[in-house]
Amino acid sequence: MKFFIKIFLVSFILPSYISMYGYGEYVKDNYSNSFFITEPSNYFNQNAFSSIWDDTESLFSVQYNFKSTAINSAALHNSYLASLSYTFPIKKMNYCTIGFNPYTISDASFYSSQYSYLPVDEISSLTSPLAYNAIYENNGGISEMYINFSQKLSSKFSLGLKCSILFGNLEQNKRIRLYDLDYSFSDQDDILVDYTIKDSILINSTNEYKGYGFQLESKYELDKFDFFISGTYNFPLKVKSKFFFNQNIGDMQNLEQIQTYFQPNQEVTYNHDAFLKNIYIGARYKLNQTQSLLIKGECQKSFNYNSNSMYKTDPSIYSINLLFDSYSRILTISNLNYTNYKIGFFYRQMKNIGNVDYDYGLSVEYGARLINKNYFSIFLRMGNKSHNYIELDNEEYYLVGLRLENIEKWFLKGVKE
Repeated sequence: MKFFIKIFLVSFILPSYISMYGYGEYVKDNYSNSFFITEPSNYFNQNAFSSIWDDTESLFSVQYNFKSTAINSAALHNSYLASLSYTFPIKKMNYCTIGFNPYTISDASFYSSQYSYLPVDEISSLTSPLAYNAIYENNGGISEMYINFSQKLSSKFSLGLKCSILFGNLEQNKRIRLYDLDYSFSDQDDILVDYTIKDSILINSTNEYKGYGFQLESKYELDKFDFFISGTYNFPLKVKSKFFFNQNIGDMQNLEQIQTYFQPNQEVTYNHDAFLKNIYIGARYKLNQTQSLLIKGECQKSFNYNSNSMYKTDPSIYSINLLFDSYSRILTISNLNYTNYKIGFFYRQMKNIGNVDYDYGLSVEYGARLINKNYFSIFLRMGNKSHNYIELDNEEYYLVGLRLENIEKWFLKGVKE
């Protein structure tokens, strides 16, 4: 007699941001001018036809993103505020920026396709074997508020200092479902197994995050080249969790005992170690006064945190970006100063324990600066991302960002207009 068990396995993801690992999907680089804190706007780029460095003006900038994702036949959509900042001069060639942007976002539901089994001899109250699996839900993420100071120390050397606060909440639900196993025989004498839901329990976890970061960045300019280097140091990240979580379900007699074991309002507080979180280097080659090529490489280390705080661990990310930037004067339209476009390529590797995922694609931006110096642009990012770590098919996505900049005069004592 053949021994054969049929199991129907189903996985699904809702609604957007495929992010069941770490603290969510890192989205801090999903806005158009995210390369260097010494250049939060192309208005700081002296290859353009005007520059904020040469005047006493302030800059208000906002970008909103729309993202659409497809995995097989599933279409997922989301939108969020990508960046909000205000830059103003402290003195000539010295600027301060206050801003906000999401750091990670998680909004996902994952049905584990793997069944686990409890034999009769493991729990005394069982009269027949049980199977169980789980549904995981994450919602929330980490946000970043920051203040940075950019100083042009000489005609060739600029320095940026950024101090940031990381904060946020992440709610996690884990619903465990128990199944009775009903056996039957097929016409070929194979054993068939049907799964009938017996009981379920919802385990809830709410995590609050608070931490601080420090970023130092410098830029050195030559005739044809600009060179950049930056490092970000994260101080200990404090995590306060109210959670009811234990993967060793087999030690419990039944679901009522599990509910008793996880006492309401249980609170655990711990800190992640301080460490060097990010480091990147970059170079810009100036083709002429209006066109340039930029390349940037980045290494981002993973958080080392309590393994029970997430379904999957946080990845380390290595990325490279290539960007072509071009400006054109407008002479025929009276209310336009110039237009510019950017075409870029990016490639990222996300490394975790025994797994490597990738994310690669194309980015395009088109913008226009008016005679009054205000600016608007549209940013498009198209990519393909693998999800071997959570055993999903590849994700195809596109992201559209709308960016607005408002330039206003700023009063500086002793500076004449």
